[in-house]
Amino acid sequence: MERDEEKLCRSCRKQARFLCQDCDYYLCRLCKIRHLKYRSADEHSIVQLKGHRDETIDERCQVHKGKFMELFCKKCLLPVCSTCVTENHNGHIFGSFSDIYVTAVEFIKEKISKIRKELLPKCAATLQELQKKERTVETQIQRLNETVNEYENSLNDNPTELISFYRACTADDENISLPDIQTPKEKMKLQKLYRTSHLDQYIRFTNAVQNRPPNSTYSSPRPGRLDDSTVVNNEITVPVVKSAHHISCTEDGHVWVSDNLGTLVLMDIRGNSLKKLTTSGGDEGFHSVTTKGELIYSDKANKCVRKVTTNNEVQTVLKTGFWKPTCVFSSPKNMDIFVGMVSDQNAKIGRFDRKGNPLFDIHTDSRGEALLKYPLYLTENKNSDICISDVNKHAVVVLDKMGQHRFSYKGGDNGGFWPHGISTDDQGHILICNSYYSNPSVQMIDENGVFLYVILAQKHGLRKPRGLCVDNQQRLWVGQWHENKVCVYKITV
Repeated sequence: MERDEEKLCRSCRKQARFLCQDCDYYLCRLCKIRHLKYRSADEHSIVQLKGHRDETIDERCQVHKGKFMELFCKKCLLPVCSTCVTENHNGHIFGSFSDIYVTAVEFIKEKISKIRKELLPKCAATLQELQKKERTVETQIQRLNETVNEYENSLNDNPTELISFYRACTADDENISLPDIQTPKEKMKLQKLYRTSHLDQYIRFTNAVQNRPPNSTYSSPRPGRLDDSTVVNNEITVPVVKSAHHISCTEDGHVWVSDNLGTLVLMDIRGNSLKKLTTSGGDEGFHSVTTKGELIYSDKANKCVRKVTTNNEVQTVLKTGFWKPTCVFSSPKNMDIFVGMVSDQNAKIGRFDRKGNPLFDIHTDSRGEALLKYPLYLTENKNSDICISDVNKHAVVVLDKMGQHRFSYKGGDNGGFWPHGISTDDQGHILICNSYYSNPSVQMIDENGVFLYVILAQKHGLRKPRGLCVDNQQRLWVGQWHENKVCVYKITV
């Protein structure tokens, strides 16, 4: 007797999968459906032949209850029963639902096999490599921490041992060397910087010594030295304003003075009031004077920078969008405009040309960290550095002309530091108003951030210094909070 799996369909002669026990007909799947179409399923008993697994899911039609969905309509992409074929799918092309099911199962199994044999081993290898790199990084971090601890411990050594340690650390680097400390004043400066732990100033100081021209002398700074002969050369009272928060010097020896309410007054050296202006400025360095004698000022209310021409016309030079302008400065070199701006918790410096076209913005340093918190005053040095008083950082932040961070100065007289007004002289020195309540002063640093002098202090009448400006005759103009007077000094360095 032939095995069941070798029987052929009575109608189409394909391999049979079923047997109608009432008719003794062997049937393939399609012929089984046709057979049932003309005979009641209750009258005929159809069984599956041994060795032929029915891959069709035992799923019944939701429309024609009791009917199995054995066909797949290739046009509608739906499984259907025999009744669905005659009612809604006339003329369509059909395939076996079980064949489609088998194809789908084989596809999924193939994907599973590929993932297990190819992708998972690759991921496991990648994971091992990453874990190896992670262990390497952890080792590097441990070594760096050990190095930091070693360096920190060296700071507790005496100056001679610290310098020996420095030499040992840089012995293998031909580009780094400790400058020879030749003069007693230079040695004294090193001792001073060591005792106050101003290591960043120490580095800048030694770099300055290293880079000095041949046969030249380096005038050692005198930290904390007050000149008792410093006297007021002139004192002018500014009408209308209630304080002197910011001062801008003009080319002809006049000054614009503003208070914290935005009132601006133009004064001459004899104390005569020449012009008045009301703005939306406040207690920042919100105005400056161009080399053409035009006043520029920030308008916080309208988020723009305006210009007052020599003909007294007020023009909008640039708009700052959603950024609120806090301070401005007009470059004496090319009349570029620097604008300090804040927005929520962010701050930046924008550089514009004289017509207000944007050149670039300065947000972060080379490591992507924020440079500023609240730029209150700013100026430009003779070497094109941008110098910013940031009151919230308690620091003067100095950038080069391309916006790269050079250094930050956090005070050099061993007291609190709250920088406000800032200006520079013709030698590139940076002068800063320190408005810290218990330690008011006007400090001077060099262009590398090394502390030089305390020029003015409480003994000279300082209480809350705010505005500061050096004019083209090297006169120092200083204004204070809650005082409508400006003092003028002649400082010789």
